[in-house]
Amino acid sequence: MSTSQVKNATIIVPIKNMAGKLTNLESWLSTALQLEIEVILILDGCTDKTDDELRLAGYYSYSNCIPIYTTDIGPGMARNLGLQYAKGAWVCFWDSDDIGDVRQLLEGIAILEKNNSQVGIGGYRVGLQGFDSSEAQIRYFPVYNSLDLVILNPGIWRMIFNRSLLVNCKFGKSRMGEDQVFLASALTMSPKIWFFDFSLYTYFKGIPNQLTSFNIGKGELLTSISEIGSVLIESKVEHRKYLYVMILRLSLTLLRRHPFTFTQYAFPRFVRILIKPRTNSIFSFIRALVLIARNIAIGGKN
Repeated sequence: MSTSQVKNATIIVPIKNMAGKLTNLESWLSTALQLEIEVILILDGCTDKTDDELRLAGYYSYSNCIPIYTTDIGPGMARNLGLQYAKGAWVCFWDSDDIGDVRQLLEGIAILEKNNSQVGIGGYRVGLQGFDSSEAQIRYFPVYNSLDLVILNPGIWRMIFNRSLLVNCKFGKSRMGEDQVFLASALTMSPKIWFFDFSLYTYFKGIPNQLTSFNIGKGELLTSISEIGSVLIESKVEHRKYLYVMILRLSLTLLRRHPFTFTQYAFPRFVRILIKPRTNSIFSFIRALVLIARNIAIGGKN
């Protein structure tokens, strides 16, 4: 791995009130900084000692560690801000309560550059219960080499992006599904995708105060559904199947959590999205349903 390849990576991490809970972040942060990877930490409205703990640990002494302070703008908008500061040719988006594999990140970048690809997608692990790898029960998910399978659980954190691809890509405004809005935009750029045969990331579930554990408001989901719908209406036919999968996944989450809102607001909105694009969109929707049904039939969940 050449020095130029190492310096050409940026990791963007939104952080919200993680004082006393930085074990997972610290498990990879020092390694990344020592390898001269740029790490942008967006402290998004932290009201605890998170900033003090990071400073006392010496991370800010690295010139490639860039803390940015915001006032509770949410993870999506925080990542958008991080992108404005990013200098690396390659960008990934990790969370502060998970563990990314820095060595595999660099290996992935080398593969992408060698094969002239713009997006890399790896496998991942899921930590169940506990706050860090020493306490958690780790489940390994297989690596897939098909967007049809990856799109059912895309996970922004297991992807590497060429920054030049992201000029017009933005995370959504809401606090749930905001990453799907970003992926929808990136997908419509028709990037060359490389599927790695290794895992890039360990995602932890059941962590106290984890964003996805919150009772997300119905407005958050509706916003993301509408934003992806706007992308879909202007998209090429070959991308619509995947965009419909994103909308369906968010709609099902809304149906489980807020059935009345789904019936009154989301379903009519979904129908308007379905009939507004060109006629090929109906067939794209059917293909999306088949894709989801096939995955359920084989008992798969990537």
